[in-house]
Amino acid sequence: MRVKRSYLLIALAFFFVAAAFFIYRWRERQLFSSVWSFIPRNAVLVVRSEQPARDLRQWQESAPGKTVRTLPYFRKLGSRLANLKGASDDIGNWLEKTPVAASLHVTSPDDFDYVFYLPLSSGNDRELFEKAVQHFTSGSGYRSDSRKFGGMLIREITHMPSATRFSYILHEKILVCSFSPFLLEDVVRTLNQTSALNPNSWTALHESYPAGEAGPQFYISMPGLPRLAQVFASAVLDGQMRDLAYLGRSAWVTALSTAEGFLLEGEGKLAGEKEPVDFLATFGQQKGVAPACMHLIPVRAAVWQRWSAADSRQWASRLKQYWSGHEPGTLAAQAALTQRYGIPVADFTNHLGNEIALVTPENPDSPAEKLLFVQVTARDQVVSFLNGLADAAGGKDGSNSYRERVYNTLVRQIGLPEFPAALLGNTFSGFAECFFAQAGGYLIFASSLPAMRRQLADMQGGNVWINSSSLLVLTQQSDENAHYTYFSDLTRSWPLLLQSTSLHWQRLLQTHAATLGQLGWLMLQSRTLPGNKFSVKARLHYAEDSTNAQVRNKYFVNYRSSLDTALRIPPTIVRSHLDQSQEVLLQDAANRLYLIGKDGKVLWRKWMEKPVIGEVHQIDYLKNNKLQYLFATERNLYLLDRNGNAVGNFPVRVPAPAPLQSAAVFDYENNLEYRFLAQDLVGNLFLYDKAGKVLDGWNPLKLGSRLQGPVRHLRTGGKNYLLALRLDGTVHVLNRKGKDYAGFPLTLSRSINPPYIEQGTDPENTIVTVLTNKGEIARFNLKGKLLDRQQLYQPSKNTLFRIAVDPSRQGSWLVVRQDEQSISILDRKGTLLFTKEAEPQGKYQVQYYNFGAGLRLIAFTDLAKNQMQLFDLTGNRVGDKELPSSFPASILYSDHFDKLLLYTGNGRQVQLTSMKVR
Repeated sequence: MRVKRSYLLIALAFFFVAAAFFIYRWRERQLFSSVWSFIPRNAVLVVRSEQPARDLRQWQESAPGKTVRTLPYFRKLGSRLANLKGASDDIGNWLEKTPVAASLHVTSPDDFDYVFYLPLSSGNDRELFEKAVQHFTSGSGYRSDSRKFGGMLIREITHMPSATRFSYILHEKILVCSFSPFLLEDVVRTLNQTSALNPNSWTALHESYPAGEAGPQFYISMPGLPRLAQVFASAVLDGQMRDLAYLGRSAWVTALSTAEGFLLEGEGKLAGEKEPVDFLATFGQQKGVAPACMHLIPVRAAVWQRWSAADSRQWASRLKQYWSGHEPGTLAAQAALTQRYGIPVADFTNHLGNEIALVTPENPDSPAEKLLFVQVTARDQVVSFLNGLADAAGGKDGSNSYRERVYNTLVRQIGLPEFPAALLGNTFSGFAECFFAQAGGYLIFASSLPAMRRQLADMQGGNVWINSSSLLVLTQQSDENAHYTYFSDLTRSWPLLLQSTSLHWQRLLQTHAATLGQLGWLMLQSRTLPGNKFSVKARLHYAEDSTNAQVRNKYFVNYRSSLDTALRIPPTIVRSHLDQSQEVLLQDAANRLYLIGKDGKVLWRKWMEKPVIGEVHQIDYLKNNKLQYLFATERNLYLLDRNGNAVGNFPVRVPAPAPLQSAAVFDYENNLEYRFLAQDLVGNLFLYDKAGKVLDGWNPLKLGSRLQGPVRHLRTGGKNYLLALRLDGTVHVLNRKGKDYAGFPLTLSRSINPPYIEQGTDPENTIVTVLTNKGEIARFNLKGKLLDRQQLYQPSKNTLFRIAVDPSRQGSWLVVRQDEQSISILDRKGTLLFTKEAEPQGKYQVQYYNFGAGLRLIAFTDLAKNQMQLFDLTGNRVGDKELPSSFPASILYSDHFDKLLLYTGNGRQVQLTSMKVR
């Protein structure tokens, strides 16, 4: 009995072993009949389409597809497909219905290529493919070879004239092919290492998210993303790409073509509980929150990212787990800060609010800037922590810690490089310097002082997302509760993209800038899901010009206003404190001063004894948010309210020996305690306090020669500097007492143009650039040190140079070079942008405007013909005609309406003209 039982057990064991063996072999056959077992582990992503012909047609017919398919890469791909279809009708029909998968691989530091996988489901399919091979190899110029690798036969077809090599493998009813032969060797290695007991990771991903019929599916290996990103990125960004590997483990999305662009939706997988926490897993199962920082995000944001969590304390705790697994340097940096300065970093991280936003603003003429907006809970405690750290990092008494009020907001510097990265991780690197300010429940960090100044100016002027109807519509289309949002305005990102990409890809981008510039914006959003998953939703929007052809690039007159006599000074745009609308202040030949409202109606006239000289300044003299106008006439300083009435002790009679040249306004402490400076035509300076009383040492301060233009006020390093440039090339930098700082006066060349100022945190790194009429560029700092001099090419001795500084944005200027019969526009390096014909001895005014998002314009005003024309930076005319103008125009851009607003004056007419630009 026991013997029979033993035989039975042996028989059963044999049966189960045999069954397991046959199941294993069946599984092996099933495995190798799927394309997924062929895909090498080093693939970055895989795209799979069940109906490739349909998906390709839909893509080509979409708005972005019509644009992108004209690029050389896509033309080349289309040509290859056309050649295959041209081999025979049967081959064309086969390609129409055969599912296709393709894996993307990094093949060199600056390039990538694909491996394609096609199932040959029947003997007829194989015959068709062999027929296609014969079609090409029988033609002249082709060579056919084969070689063995890893026990498999790799066949190759080479097109001799171009040296293009097409390689393929036929194995287990799967055709694998590529134009990079060595990638097939990776396929062979993968096949030799894959078994039912050791399946391919791509197979597992496909089994979790099988291909569907809706459209092409993309399967992404998150750890491979840094390698792909580094193909395009310049060396300076390589280190920042590492974080992409730890967002999650893998992702799957379906792509759909829409009227506006592309929509991708899907899911991703996160690491298991025993593995280091992925970044997206730090949010756990809590919800995100709706954006509340749109009143801070500047309209000129090229890229911004946002993180949100309903339970910020839980998120902060899980962030520490993430840093422990992937960024131990962050925890070490926090510990070092706490140990060195005795201020626990937990005072900051424990009081994070519900959202953080990181912004890279558009700034085409300067290195990339960064802005960080952090919502905090215990605001006073966090600000105290930052102030203490700023003082500690600034020396024993904090005297080296920069502080200044900008737009009535205190700005301080934390003298610790990459401080935000120490607080929040590597994602927030890029702050070589760090300045911070408080705005309600948010802290604003900036990577430079100019970046902070621009941000506060945008907030003061209302140039933020919440005031942009088009941008608010975009946010309404987004997932308000997403944990992570990435947004890129591709038009504004263009200069940043060029700075960030490698030289190889820079050339490609620049060559096809006009085509790629039609892509509008990209938005990616994600939130965590149950079961260690996360959602993925991405939109690529096409910026198709929806403007009617009858409206595009055409001027339309909004209003014309008539004066009593001819215009004497150019129209000056002023702001109404009632509704923030634009109004115009101007004067006619009879010295009547006018204020024209937003609708073109004359609000009032006021007779003046003499003509207005120089600039008109708007100030809040009474500290009540109402604006007044300060300006000079030949002998007086005037201060008028919006109704044209004199304010305070004004007008003030200036006892100058010569007629006045201009007036300037200084607010030393940004507390509205103004100082008013009047300068005459022979270099005498008179400085008055707010009550109109002349100050000691300034009655007058004699510089001995006429100045190039108004005196400029700078505040840096806790001190005030007054910059005065004499026409003979002498530079004075004065303190509030009228004394030259050490190193000044500085002697440069004669005939200086207006200066361009790059303000730093101290006198040494505050740089002044001046251009002479003869084309010499000189740079010096407020220490009186001459940094460098450069002579631009001067075609003839009569060639004159001028600087054109953009009035609407800091950090942007061009060079104007006028010869006897032409005017040329040069960039700040002296590179020629374009040239226009000009009359010999003609009088022209050239203005430069950089409105962002690729809208950079040159305004040419011919003062002899009283005509103004607009051009882009390639020299193409903007607008359908010349505008009548006897003075340089004042030009604004309305982001709300995507319109240019041009204020011009000619004869007795003042005109507001608009033009739709997008």
